[in-house]
Amino acid sequence: MSIKKIVYKNGNLKYEGEYYEGSKIKYIEEWKFNGNGKCYFNDKLIYDGYFKGGNFHDKGKFYDDNGELRYDGEWKDNEYNGNGKFYDENGELKYDGEWKDNKKNGNGKFYDDNGVLRYEGEWKDNKSNGYGKYYGNNGELIYEGEFINNEMVSYYG
Repeated sequence: MSIKKIVYKNGNLKYEGEYYEGSKIKYIEEWKFNGNGKCYFNDKLIYDGYFKGGNFHDKGKFYDDNGELRYDGEWKDNEYNGNGKFYDENGELKYDGEWKDNKKNGNGKFYDDNGVLRYEGEWKDNKSNGYGKYYGNNGELIYEGEFINNEMVSYYG
């Protein structure tokens, strides 16, 4: 494994970090990024983290076109997988929790546009499913119980 800078045909930086090289490399697209590195698009950092086989993998940070952090967490084959935090275009935390295949799955917390915790609990395929708590605009507990497909279905206690 070596440290390398790779550029697009126009000379802009594409990748900076660890990589391994196949036996018959002819084109830049065939380089396989492995290890820690940074990926760029239009001369802007879009990903800073670990790569495996050319994909975002393990821990890393993803940035939008304006340089705002959008996701900070675990990856598997270019998808959110594991624990991670998702931020909106203004840099506000929207979700902090578990992911699987780019979807909220497992336990997590969802925040509104004002940064107020609105839901904490179980998720399945981007929907509140299982036990959870729903909070009002001022952070007061409104509901605690079972959710199915984002719907409240019963109270606990």
